[in-house]
Amino acid sequence: MRRKNLFWSILALVCVASVNGQSPQAIATLKVASSQLGRAYSSRDLKAVETSLSDDFLFQDPVGGHMSRQEYLSWLQQFFSQVSKLKLSEDSQLVSLTDDAARFKTTIVYDEQFIREGQTVSLVARDHSHRSWKMTPLGWKLSEVKLISVEYRGAGGVWQATPPHETQRSMEVMSGVGPTPKGPIESILKKTERAYASKDVKAATEDLTDDFQTTDSAGRPVTKSQVVSRLTSAFKTCRTITLVGNHRLDSWDAANAQTSSSDLLDVRFIRNGRLERSLIRSHQIGTWKLTRTGWKLRATRIVSEEWADAKMHWHPMVSQKSPFTPPGKF
Repeated sequence: MRRKNLFWSILALVCVASVNGQSPQAIATLKVASSQLGRAYSSRDLKAVETSLSDDFLFQDPVGGHMSRQEYLSWLQQFFSQVSKLKLSEDSQLVSLTDDAARFKTTIVYDEQFIREGQTVSLVARDHSHRSWKMTPLGWKLSEVKLISVEYRGAGGVWQATPPHETQRSMEVMSGVGPTPKGPIESILKKTERAYASKDVKAATEDLTDDFQTTDSAGRPVTKSQVVSRLTSAFKTCRTITLVGNHRLDSWDAANAQTSSSDLLDVRFIRNGRLERSLIRSHQIGTWKLTRTGWKLRATRIVSEEWADAKMHWHPMVSQKSPFTPPGKF
């Protein structure tokens, strides 16, 4: 079975309903069962959670992925070992209730903290789901959770929706169990370095979002299409190009990441029949976005940029001296 949106299967476990006059005995025992499950989750008591799930428990995500009871419990054990802080609040609305079945429409907001790559990551998100309980010989058990949608709180406290097709990747990152963006982003940056060396414009720019924007040395905005045009010109006029960078993942959440990079660009070209060399070094902040096809670079901001003269003395790109750069300047 596919293991999708694993984190949300555990968030879909806590449910306290307010009901009006329907089957009082069923209501009372259901409240006890859901309260027990809430305490088990809050105290990270795997055994107690296990006893609150029906044998045929099933979790379903918005695009058809599902997870069985045992798959969920196996992952939950790993999750409990990762999370360092978790605060939940929920709002549940009763949809239907009989003496042996109940269905709720629930929104859960959570505030989570965990350690990844030596950093403390804090996240606030909420999910909307339908969940079903059923009466068994051992009492009420949670039998099914259907995730409807997921949102996370971004900059300025604004809630942003996670598209259904991105939910698996986003939630694995958010859960503290799935991979961080570090590996995928490092692979993209290394691929870009190889693309420069082989003068492959397509490979050098295919991991930029369509609305990508950066700035040139004068602070003017540069779009993706302009980057493509400038690289095409530069690759044609240069003999060799070597791009080497040191990169660090600074922060990330469900669908965004920020990196800092120190890059050295070494360009050799022919001018007036002579082989010349240009060296440019820069420090940049990169903003990344998780898309349907993976992580993409959405913007870069140049913090500092310098060029080296023939004597290897470094100068700011904004200095009055003429940069020692090739035609088709980057």
